[in-house]
Amino acid sequence: MFIKKNKKILLFLVVFCATFMLGAFLKANAALVTGYLWGGTEQVSDGAINGNETGVGWIDLSDKVDVPSSDGNVSGYGWSENIGWVDFNPAGPYPEAPNNSVRRVGNNLVGWARIVSIATARAAGNSGGWLGWVKMHNVSIDSATGQMSGYAWSDELGWIDFANAKIEASKILNIIVSASPSACISCSSLDFDLEAVREDTSTTLGNIIYEFDCDGDGTYEGTYNTINSSQSHGCTVVSSVTAQVRVTQDGITQTGSAAISITAPSCGDGILGVGEECDDGAANNGVCPASCSASCTSNVCSDNSNYNWIEVAP
Repeated sequence: MFIKKNKKILLFLVVFCATFMLGAFLKANAALVTGYLWGGTEQVSDGAINGNETGVGWIDLSDKVDVPSSDGNVSGYGWSENIGWVDFNPAGPYPEAPNNSVRRVGNNLVGWARIVSIATARAAGNSGGWLGWVKMHNVSIDSATGQMSGYAWSDELGWIDFANAKIEASKILNIIVSASPSACISCSSLDFDLEAVREDTSTTLGNIIYEFDCDGDGTYEGTYNTINSSQSHGCTVVSSVTAQVRVTQDGITQTGSAAISITAPSCGDGILGVGEECDDGAANNGVCPASCSASCTSNVCSDNSNYNWIEVAP
């Protein structure tokens, strides 16, 4: 049941809101609530949001109000065409207990919201005695479905019903980034495939944008827009780097990285590198009978009649 106001009060409310309504607010960082709150009556009972509403009317919460998944403060604003913005995290002092803005406690919402236009007029001394406070009364959340129920109370505007509001699950985007191969010993460059995989536990939907930064310098050399849950990109680097991948889906962005290791060739590593005539690793001792010198050049050795090794000029 909702309290009906006479035409004089409603006219005051319309003029009052037009004068003191704030133009814009920052949205909450995460939009976890969908749907509407309802308070008032309809001049024409059609169930639509079309200007027939009186009193509070519909309060749109979608993409504006964040309810935490555990105990904590609710944040953000709801919007009503009739009364403007409703702040779910207003500053005190509060009219009575509980002495806090709207909070989640278990599966209940407790505390105070406030109609911003009335609060602004109150601060200016011309609200006509209205305070704009809205107190949560038995507002609860179904832990399984996120469906909300219960009412809030405004001394000026009556009951506000939460039955048409619902909390969405938090959007999560999990990715795994890998490189194959990821290391090269005694080489001057490395060709590898950089891959990102979206895990099945993700709750995001729609096309996925993959961006690949092979050498980790902040420039993305490859971009793909696809429905595929995995994507790879061919890369070539000439030194050790940390390759980066940025993945965006459903408004959520996640980054991942893979370490790429390149060890340049050096004399004595046992691998024949550029500029080396030979490389026998630890067997490089520089004198015959070793066939490779300590500087990785070839020794030319000869056997004399006494079977003693001697070096001869090549």
